[in-house]
Amino acid sequence: MGDDHILTLRIVRGVGVLFASQDQAARAETYFEEAHRISSTTLGADHPLTLLATQNLAASRILAGRFQEAELLLTNGLSVSKRIRGEEHPATLLMMTLLARTWHSLKRIEDAEALYRSALDTAMRTLPEGHTVTSYMQSTLAHIYDDLKRS
Repeated sequence: MGDDHILTLRIVRGVGVLFASQDQAARAETYFEEAHRISSTTLGADHPLTLLATQNLAASRILAGRFQEAELLLTNGLSVSKRIRGEEHPATLLMMTLLARTWHSLKRIEDAEALYRSALDTAMRTLPEGHTVTSYMQSTLAHIYDDLKRS
């Protein structure tokens, strides 16, 4: 089917997810980079699979401590996600949370807290009670507050 076929993209991304689930971040990142390349080239920036690949790659960059690279990916991806999915879509809210987590790691605590709060308020208002994205956001915001107490 070729290197740039959509099925190839799905398999490459799936292998990345598999390695990430096994705490093999470096190996996962290699596959997420390839999935991002394929989706960006083949499907374009506005495709949902490209946004998912962007999110996966950014998350792997966060785990690797490469926060500026994650920030760039997430800033661009968030702009696209808001435009095509809307600001209340769970995937957009998750991307906001990842960007806030990145800012937190970059010691931009006030920016991170404001973005977390905005995303969490939207999630609480629009998503069903107990939604996994809302739970993830609450957990992440708790880490910020814990860090603020220790500073």
